[in-house]
Amino acid sequence: MITIDLNTNNIYNIVMKILAVSDSHGNFNRLYSVFEELSPTYVIFAGDGIRDAKRLYDLSGAVPVLTVVGNCDGSFESGSDEVLTELSGKRILVTHGHKYFVKNSIYPLLERAKRLGAELVIFGHTHTPLYHKEDGIIMVNPGALANGRYAVIDIYGKDVSVKLI
Repeated sequence: MITIDLNTNNIYNIVMKILAVSDSHGNFNRLYSVFEELSPTYVIFAGDGIRDAKRLYDLSGAVPVLTVVGNCDGSFESGSDEVLTELSGKRILVTHGHKYFVKNSIYPLLERAKRLGAELVIFGHTHTPLYHKEDGIIMVNPGALANGRYAVIDIYGKDVSVKLI
C-alpha cells in the first residue's frame, strides 16, 4: 500500500471517504468486496467495467456511484466519458483517460484539468496506480481493480489524503 497524506492534522474530521476504482473488466465480486470492506461515502468509477459500476449502484443503497465510460465499455453503453463534479468543496475531473493518451503522458489531462479549474483528477486506462501533484492539482490513477488495485481518497476541509492500495 502506498499512502500519501498531504496533511494529517485533521484526520479525525473526514468529510468524505471516496473509493476510486477503474478497470474492473467484469470483476464485480472484487468491486463489491472492496466496497463492503471500506464502506465509502462515495464511489468514483473511472471506466472499463461500467456494467460492474451500474450493478454496484443498484446495490449500494444511499452511497452515490459516479461513473464514466472507458474505451473497453463499448459504444453500446450510454454515459459520459468525462465528468466535472464538486464534492466537499473540491472540483473533481473524472475520465477514463484514453482520449488524453495517458499511457504516453499525463500532461494533456493535466492541462485539461487546469482549463476546467479542477483540483483533483481521477482517471484509469493504464492499469498502473499513480499519484502526481503539480500546480495544485492532484492526479490519481487507482490502477486496475481487476488486478486488486484501488484508491481511497479522504477529503476533510481543505485537505486531501490519498491511499493507493
